[in-house]
Amino acid sequence: ALLRENPTNPEAVNAALPGLIKALSDENALLRREAASAIALSGPLAKSAVPSLKEALETEQDQRVTFEIITALAEIGPPAAAAIPLIKPYVNSEDMVLRVVATYALARFGKLSESAVPLLEKELKLHNEQENAVTLWALTKIDPSPARAKAAIPALTDLLTKHPNPDARVEAAISLGEFGIKTPEITQALKTAVKDKDPRVQKAAEEALKKLNS
Repeated sequence: ALLRENPTNPEAVNAALPGLIKALSDENALLRREAASAIALSGPLAKSAVPSLKEALETEQDQRVTFEIITALAEIGPPAAAAIPLIKPYVNSEDMVLRVVATYALARFGKLSESAVPLLEKELKLHNEQENAVTLWALTKIDPSPARAKAAIPALTDLLTKHPNPDARVEAAISLGEFGIKTPEITQALKTAVKDKDPRVQKAAEEALKKLNS
């Protein structure tokens, strides 16, 4: 509870992590899930939990707990890149939620996930448009080349205006701003997103438009 109130306070994180790490191996799946979820809130501040999260991921059988463990590793970011070999198999999981969270995690590790590019490209031929948009977005984070950006634009403008998850819409807006490519399609999608019902999406879209117009 203390960590959920102060997830970015280093002292609170340091005080809470030992108990949360211990809970990752508890017999109760709900406790394991809550522990991983709480660790995720602290992002890179929780990097000392990476070895325990990796160990937990290797043995976890509950898909909901697995989701939270991968999310925690993703939020820690590049300091958790040692977990890439354990995360990659989930990219072609039968469970769509696990596929998407694994793809998200690989994107968060950026260029360190280069070995996953062939796997992600293969997945593009197997799933629906929304899931493919997430994969195309991830590929631009791992390999931020102009060619990747250009290939992802149609999917990301669609994702920005239609995806039900506001986190996905935020990431799409940020990426479209970072690409630095100004087209009528991108401008229109961002202008639509400025009126999004989620204030975080609105802000991300406004900032992206500023970048493209500067």
